[in-house]
Amino acid sequence: MEMEPEAEGLKEFETDLRALWIASYPKSGNTWVRLFLSSYAFNKPADINSQSAVPYIRKYVYDSVAGDEIDHKDIRVFALLKQAALWKQLQEIKVRPLVMKTHDIAAEINGIPLFQPNLSMGAIYLVRDPRDVVISLSKHMGSTIDDTIAGMQEPSMVLTDENMAPNFISSWDLNVNSWIKNTDVRNCHILKYEELYDNPRDNFRRILEVVLDGHEIDEERFEQALRSTGIKELQTQEEHSGFSEASKHGKFFEGGGGYGKWKTILTPEQVFKIESVFADTMEELGYELSLVDNNVIDLNKEIKNGTR
Repeated sequence: MEMEPEAEGLKEFETDLRALWIASYPKSGNTWVRLFLSSYAFNKPADINSQSAVPYIRKYVYDSVAGDEIDHKDIRVFALLKQAALWKQLQEIKVRPLVMKTHDIAAEINGIPLFQPNLSMGAIYLVRDPRDVVISLSKHMGSTIDDTIAGMQEPSMVLTDENMAPNFISSWDLNVNSWIKNTDVRNCHILKYEELYDNPRDNFRRILEVVLDGHEIDEERFEQALRSTGIKELQTQEEHSGFSEASKHGKFFEGGGGYGKWKTILTPEQVFKIESVFADTMEELGYELSLVDNNVIDLNKEIKNGTR
């Protein structure tokens, strides 16, 4: 099968139709990784308004499968058609492996599985401290910190927009655990945003090694992609050219990334709200708790289990 010459950086290593997912809860580094992989694939400096090497299933694909335009609020129909839409996209895009973005939970919606093992070859799951996620997400959504915390704790949370397919993100902890503990998601590689931020060279190399599946990394492409996806470079691009994925509430890269900002932005009450609900998952991932003690963690376990 011939491949688009400009996409030679991601070669056709296998002909089976399966996706490799770049998965995450929103505001956890997904866009940054997509930009790096697109720069590598097309062998040119990253363009923040062109991430076509790592697409997501757009609404028009669902409409095409359905044979008519779907109401963006009709959540059940999107869940029902997700596998058909993925199959259509896998057939239409020639680059292999097909690396795709998702913020969806790896679970069932109304009894309908969002991810079928036979259509997925694996995943790279990006995870970020929820105390920092809430700051970035509140800016992106134009909502208050408190409202964003409440949304991050809502198991049925779905992000919708009339121009996009719904994102079945669920709560932060359910999203994380659905990927890293789900035996149906084979070959799931976990990467913490904080590690990527501290050491982009080594961790972007790790990502490429997963994507290229043992095939040799082109060092010139790698160095160019690394240079052009520095946070300052991306901020400059957005300042000059805008960014199609930015929200109406502010610039996407305005905060400059990083981590630990919650320590000076969140109130103790807000930190407690996050830690008291997400304590188990945070500790398993190595995020140190600052306000929650074991008594509170045990109490929340009892509440979740219905024993209190």
